[in-house]
Amino acid sequence: MVVVSLERISDSCGYGVPRYRHEGERTQLLDWAERKGSLGLVQYRAEKNLTSIDGLPGVKAEMNRENNSPRHPADPIGSRRDPV
Repeated sequence: MVVVSLERISDSCGYGVPRYRHEGERTQLLDWAERKGSLGLVQYRAEKNLTSIDGLPGVKAEMNRENNSPRHPADPIGSRRDPV
């Protein structure tokens, strides 16, 4: 359960937002992930997901006993998920 206390909610009509033309998908994220490699992505997530952007505790990565690598909490014990 998440409890939120809001002081102000607003939106915009969008009249001042310029129109843009879709010219294609960006490749930066996929390129970055390829350079990191599978193990690099697992290590990055284990380090960066310790807290949320607002400082709250993140999902704890459990260690896989078979190979001492972080295991996703939704995976059954002993399973190995492809980190990409």
